[in-house]
Amino acid sequence: METITLGSASPRRAEILDRLGINYIIRHPNINEEIDPLLSIEENSKKISIDKLNYIKKNYPHDKWILTADTFIEFENCILGKPVNREDAFKMLKALSGNKHIVLTGVSIYSKKLDITVTEIDKTAVIFKKLSDKEIDNYLNFNEWIDAAGSYQIQNRGEILIDSINGSFSSVMGLPLSRIYGMFVSLNFY
Repeated sequence: METITLGSASPRRAEILDRLGINYIIRHPNINEEIDPLLSIEENSKKISIDKLNYIKKNYPHDKWILTADTFIEFENCILGKPVNREDAFKMLKALSGNKHIVLTGVSIYSKKLDITVTEIDKTAVIFKKLSDKEIDNYLNFNEWIDAAGSYQIQNRGEILIDSINGSFSSVMGLPLSRIYGMFVSLNFY
């Protein structure tokens, strides 16, 4: 099996590739990830994923397979990013408490052999339990809010905050396992 390039600094994305048994190397795309207010949340997710891929493609032209992704949390028509501090994380979790939000992950895969890039969006609805301030504080003590969009990590203790999900658990982690498998199959990776 060929080695793919994972254009991401996320250890969670690497963990998901490990589940598929894919050989990979990690490269860090150095791009501007600012939100374009003229684009929809879906369009922003796709654009940033493609920008990451194009950076890797340009700077590492010998890489045969490239996989990039970008994840956003949409809540009440706004994008929730990573909290700037614990107080910000508390406010985010308080807002999500008892409510539904959508996790959107834009995924791009490039095949050098076929000279094709495919990009798809995966959406997962997440409903939080109604949380007390004490429950939120207790969760924040685990420090999983650091570097986590929406201030939680579903694959760790963050799952205790969740009442239900409709969609892909791994997409909430940052890379939809089933979707990327299908994308690789469509590009004759397997």
